[in-house]
Amino acid sequence: MSKGIFKVIPIEIYCTEIVVSIGQTDDEIFDECKKNWEWGKYEDVVISAVSCQSLANCSYNSKMLMIRFKEKKPNDGLIAHEAFHAAFRILNSIGINPSYETEEAYAYLLDYIVNKIKEQ
Repeated sequence: MSKGIFKVIPIEIYCTEIVVSIGQTDDEIFDECKKNWEWGKYEDVVISAVSCQSLANCSYNSKMLMIRFKEKKPNDGLIAHEAFHAAFRILNSIGINPSYETEEAYAYLLDYIVNKIKEQ
């Protein structure tokens, strides 16, 4: 039995959430998602993430991202790597493209996401 971690990180300022699965089996992810949301709304993002993609975006209308770490203890570099993808998608979706002028917005969001993922 896996006993992985499943958490939802609200990013309220950007009206989105990041779903994080750490060390869970495919079935555990499906079960957690079905308990937390209307299945049809997020089915494609969950199936996409379970299909070995580390990060998946549900749709243009959705404000949910999913990060899956198959390992039970992902290293800090991998956490930062996937958190950057999430920060990029969130900020890019509202027109904040990476540049010298937007560097701090990216840095603060990345810091927040990494800390929330690592929080027990």
